[in-house]
Amino acid sequence: MQKDSVRESHALLDWRVALEKVLAAVPTLAAEPCCIEQAVGRISAQDCIAPIEVPPFHNSAVDGYAVLAADTAEATPSAPRRLHVVGESRAGVPYPGELQSGQAVEIMTGATLPRGADAVVPSEAAVAASSGFVDILKPVRQGAAVRLAGADTRRGDVLLRQGDVVTPGMVGKLASCGIAEIQVIREPRIAVATSGDELIAPGAGPLREGMIYDSNTPMLLALYRSWGFAPQQLGHVSDSLDSVKATINRAAEFDFFVMTGGVSVGKYDYVKQAVQDLGGEVLFWRVNQQPGKPLFVAKLQRTLFLGMPGNPVACYMCSDVYLRPALRKARGERPPYLRVLRVETGEQITKMDARTAFHRANLRYLNGRFVAFVSGPPDSHILRSVTGHDGYLIVPAERAMLREGEPADFILTSIGAAERLLLEVNQEGAGRYFEESLRASL
Repeated sequence: MQKDSVRESHALLDWRVALEKVLAAVPTLAAEPCCIEQAVGRISAQDCIAPIEVPPFHNSAVDGYAVLAADTAEATPSAPRRLHVVGESRAGVPYPGELQSGQAVEIMTGATLPRGADAVVPSEAAVAASSGFVDILKPVRQGAAVRLAGADTRRGDVLLRQGDVVTPGMVGKLASCGIAEIQVIREPRIAVATSGDELIAPGAGPLREGMIYDSNTPMLLALYRSWGFAPQQLGHVSDSLDSVKATINRAAEFDFFVMTGGVSVGKYDYVKQAVQDLGGEVLFWRVNQQPGKPLFVAKLQRTLFLGMPGNPVACYMCSDVYLRPALRKARGERPPYLRVLRVETGEQITKMDARTAFHRANLRYLNGRFVAFVSGPPDSHILRSVTGHDGYLIVPAERAMLREGEPADFILTSIGAAERLLLEVNQEGAGRYFEESLRASL
């Protein structure tokens, strides 16, 4: 009866409504301290304010001589200005006195500018004269070759804002201000489990009749790791209610729990019943989409549970379209959580039925436009369509087909695709530039 009640109370949802429900249920993750060397790629949980100026003192941009600019006026190679060298300033060991007119201090790059000095003469514009003197061969203006205190960072500057992704350059900025540790959003904990008595782990031996190798578990673990997360494998679950419940009962250990298989209407599909028996709140079951129609999403206390179809392409697509945006939100990234582009279709595309179709596809930049071409058959069990795709070309539920050249929405999931497309845009632009230049020269 529970299975029937779930089926009747959860009609097919539009995929956008389903995504909104997923994002609304994303658990809030706490902040945690993180040393800056380990923080690259993490999300800052707070604004980081500069406690000092950088550089903290005026310093030299070159090796040379710290001087008063007025003392170098009208200096030439034939009539140099001779100054008395009274000491040196090197990195970490500044000259202790105050420079007077007619004096110079030998100074190294990065060393503190002596008090009284207002410029630095580069070594190549000076020649050592008699002992303790230097000849200046050209005049310098006030401030020449001097790095001013606070030129890079002023006290009170915002170094890192809440929600920023930490980059190596930001780590350098933080370190330059003496900050060794920052608060970041804790990374989400993800569990992955598969169900199905027909599955056998790759490498576990030859297939027996009626058995297939489990491709979902290694594929999803690899996919989530490629996003920068560290999913935990909970193993394979047999097709029994007790076995499914025992595995799902570990949900409290995780922020996100992904289980593939067991979410449709088969006799041995126990996932939905197990979640309800454990007190889960069903958010939805079944989405008006192909692939991935039986997608089942629920809340188990604070854990977001995603029961994905057993077909490998369906669970791959549901991970890209629903789980990845949810993980982006959970870890503190700023929206949009789903990257959608407007493209043109490179070919006529038809659908299998009246559902919204997510065709695996690749993008090209052709004649000033982003054009999408399908990467394989639309069937949810054929893995070759996801072995090198850039994302998903969406054919709306109300459309039977898209004609070649029609505009369409495209969900970009491949970071490599973005880099490749930028290169294609640049190459096409450069090609036009050179063609136009060649025509102009003829």
